[in-house]
Amino acid sequence: MKLSIIIPAFNVEKYILNTLSSLKNQTDNNFEAIIVDDGSTDATNRVVAEFIRSNNIVNSKLIHQENRGVSSARNKGISEASGDYILLLDGDDFLDNQLVEYVLKILEKESYDILCWKIDQVQPDRTIFYKFTDLYPYQKDIESGPLVLNDILDKRMRICIGSAVYKKELLSEKHLLFSENYYSGQDLEFTYKALIEADTVKFLNKTLSYYVQHEGSKTYSYNIFKFHSVLALQSVNDYIDLKNNSELQEISNKLRYSAILDNYLFNLKSCTKALCSQGLSARKAVKKVSEDLTNTLPEVKKVIEGLIENHPRKKIKEKVSIQIFSLSPYLYYVLNRLGVCLSNRMRNGLIKNKNHLRI
Repeated sequence: MKLSIIIPAFNVEKYILNTLSSLKNQTDNNFEAIIVDDGSTDATNRVVAEFIRSNNIVNSKLIHQENRGVSSARNKGISEASGDYILLLDGDDFLDNQLVEYVLKILEKESYDILCWKIDQVQPDRTIFYKFTDLYPYQKDIESGPLVLNDILDKRMRICIGSAVYKKELLSEKHLLFSENYYSGQDLEFTYKALIEADTVKFLNKTLSYYVQHEGSKTYSYNIFKFHSVLALQSVNDYIDLKNNSELQEISNKLRYSAILDNYLFNLKSCTKALCSQGLSARKAVKKVSEDLTNTLPEVKKVIEGLIENHPRKKIKEKVSIQIFSLSPYLYYVLNRLGVCLSNRMRNGLIKNKNHLRI
């Protein structure tokens, strides 16, 4: 039994030593680390090579390729992996020192298609920003993949890159790889398709990895290609339709009329906020996002218009939200911002002082 840890790396010279140190400090070294430098223009390649050499890490492999994007780098790592299970880790995140030991002990007793665990969101100085349990009340042990996906769509659970291992045999048999045509959303598409195919998913009720949120994150910048995540989720829905499985219909409906629309609206708010931070008014920012979508990603607008037209609108909140958005995306944005401000005040009161914890 061996674990392959795949790390795509692009211009992460400031962060990747933290990631690599969390591998070096593992209490069980029965793993291989495959670092794929995706054409970095900074010192990432040199930093990784020096770390491997100076620490005499024999179970590590550094691969360099021309810049083709994170999906290509992940796929390259998967193709090179020799482990029975695969863990995908971003080049600025890190693991609990006992992750490999915990994971392999469980998998040596019983084989699962996917094993997942809690992941906390932290700042670069390791101050905890959000704990998994602050947001997700998930307590189940073993479920089928579709049932876990249903809980994810109901926002009771989340699986991130870095918080799960996948049986390599499952990925090979189902031809599961990362789509290389999307700027964002590839991780959701990969995870959701893997869950659709998984017979057994075990949840380990322990925090074993940490997602680092820093200022360089694309979450806080303007890029119209963030809306690729809408197309990635639509791809999952198309994947379900091809299976013609009535048991997956509920998931399909939640993807169509909740997840995809929510994702679109999230990106609308994110892009508008980024433009406002550059000096645009909210009205002009929303207008620019709409125009850029029309000119650059008309397929996204087509998907959303079709979903709004056919939306069952079973809940009053959904009905009102969609009607407001259809009338004026700007008005929707303004009202939503007011709601977010109020909910943030309530949430900050409930979890006061939690973000001062350190790990």
